[in-house]
Amino acid sequence: MSENSSYDKLINNNEPVRFFYELRNAVYFIECQESRPGVNEYSDKNDPLNFIFPCEHLNTKKKYRLSCKKLSTTFVTQALNNIIFNINLNPIEQQKREFSENDKNCLESHLKNDLPKCLTNYKPNDFMYRAFFELYTSYESTIRQNNDYNNSNCQGIIFSQY
Repeated sequence: MSENSSYDKLINNNEPVRFFYELRNAVYFIECQESRPGVNEYSDKNDPLNFIFPCEHLNTKKKYRLSCKKLSTTFVTQALNNIIFNINLNPIEQQKREFSENDKNCLESHLKNDLPKCLTNYKPNDFMYRAFFELYTSYESTIRQNNDYNNSNCQGIIFSQY
């Protein structure tokens, strides 16, 4: 069995390899999928919360599409408490999660270097992932609804200074 067999099976089935990555006191949720023709390799400018870029595995020369989402520390803490200890803390605190150009450059540089290690050691835990993903989907939905609500309530308001 080859050293890469655990992730080769997933990649060959078009299943993304998912992992968390910590860099400069920020936690990222990474999804890595083998590149496919016709799929956009770069970020959508309309989605500042998702940074996407192409990456080549240095050892195998395979090309991948990496999708990166910066997670708020509040969400990470709440997800861990919920999944591991069954403690449901519900207040949703929104923290800045958009990517600066420095964030993008640093993350891309480090991930290109670390991707072989992440893929080689990949052993998914489906139960934990499903629990996390369910919480993350709910969290993202709430944040987007709050942003839509706040944006719709701010339209047409003119502030004047006396």
